[in-house]
Amino acid sequence: MRMAAGIFTVLYLGIWSQYALADEPPAPSPPPAIAAATAEQGTAPANGEKSAAAGTAGQNAVPAAPGSIKPGITVTSAKPELTTQEKEMISRGYKLEMRHGEKYFCRKEAPIGSRFEIKTCDTSQSIQAHQDSGQQALREMQNDRPQISK
Repeated sequence: MRMAAGIFTVLYLGIWSQYALADEPPAPSPPPAIAAATAEQGTAPANGEKSAAAGTAGQNAVPAAPGSIKPGITVTSAKPELTTQEKEMISRGYKLEMRHGEKYFCRKEAPIGSRFEIKTCDTSQSIQAHQDSGQQALREMQNDRPQISK
């Protein structure tokens, strides 16, 4: 029993010393857009600091690595202005995507009888038109029912 306790103590101290004596991990490198902007200026920002180029790079279109984005799609980091109707769409679970300068709202839905989700995207006006036509069809069906008098 003493032998097992001694072996356990030695192993515990050996493992604990690895964590206690380990160096801190290196600081993460800046994103490629910031690194490219600071390389053009010839200075590198210190950890935790943002340079003027880093601030402007976040507002403009972000250049991406070749081959990482499909041709014809522009990626911007600036958030578009949203109307109250568009904010309502986001609160209902839609996600905003910009395609060729237009705002599309997308969500994944599983059709009845399937486990596979399908991504559907449309503009807010089109989604609102579909909802309005559905409400109108429901009202017409309710009005066409025969009235039962008591």
